[in-house]
Amino acid sequence: MEGHSGTAPLAEAPSYMRFIWEITLEFATRRIGGGGLTEVALTKPAQTCQGEHVVDDPSSLLDYNWTRRVIWEKLIGLPWQPGFRLSPSNWDEFSLDKAPSSIHQIVQANDDMGLCGGHYRFVVYTEFKVTVVYSEPKALLRHLRQEVVQQAVVEPSSTGDGDPACGICFDGLATSPPVKLPCGHAFHSDCIFKWFFNGTACPICRHDLRGLVATPWGRKIWDLD
Repeated sequence: MEGHSGTAPLAEAPSYMRFIWEITLEFATRRIGGGGLTEVALTKPAQTCQGEHVVDDPSSLLDYNWTRRVIWEKLIGLPWQPGFRLSPSNWDEFSLDKAPSSIHQIVQANDDMGLCGGHYRFVVYTEFKVTVVYSEPKALLRHLRQEVVQQAVVEPSSTGDGDPACGICFDGLATSPPVKLPCGHAFHSDCIFKWFFNGTACPICRHDLRGLVATPWGRKIWDLD
């Protein structure tokens, strides 16, 4: 981050924060049977987005929360893919709070020295590497819930009281709608979802489940130009 330091002279020019975002996109796939690991399918070259916020009252920069909110609003305003989650918990390394903290420290130091009524011109430069992960386990579960399988249904085992049983935990399926694989075997949604992270075939008959869903990386899905 570059910013004004030392004195803050009077000037007619407005104060502002200018933002430069350097964004590199990675597209990765979490495969079924992969134990939760991801593989990077392709990387889109870095693209630059810019924005600016005019600060009408320089004393506003003394408020850390106000400065942080402005920076977040500018970040959220970028042309992110619909549904993209920007919550701090979704970041491997979260450093965006460094900018408002540094701005606050500079402005507070000037204010402590009695330098009031001046103007500031801050440039906040941030590099992002954003990894968009396509989860095959999630996509496969969603596909099986929606798909009308035009095959003969293999009768699941029973708990003994007439209630069909989940093929993984062997508890009854009556409590929730079962998920049926193309082979016809039925399971609890949570049970088969966990299975997808470690297995690629039906846990009963070993029917191969790979290839039922496809990643969207073959088409243009995000444009920051």
